[in-house]
Amino acid sequence: MDIEDGFDFGRIRLLDADNADAEIAVLETTTDGENPAGWKSYSKKIPAAALGKNVRIEFNLQADDFDPQTLAGRYLDNVVVTIP
Repeated sequence: MDIEDGFDFGRIRLLDADNADAEIAVLETTTDGENPAGWKSYSKKIPAAALGKNVRIEFNLQADDFDPQTLAGRYLDNVVVTIP
């Protein structure tokens, strides 16, 4: 992630795919900062409210266009979901 620290933010939400993408949970409220040199691992348990449901995981980035420097943004790789 290489975004404008304090001004650009990301979040991760879990949505109910069978109920008009109603929000089940927010898994991460704010991802922020700069880490252009490498990848950051992230792990989160899926809440019990999602068990047995058809879900979508939404990775969101909200950025402004006020920073004069060009930043790389937010990239995802090797997303893995496991079921207990």
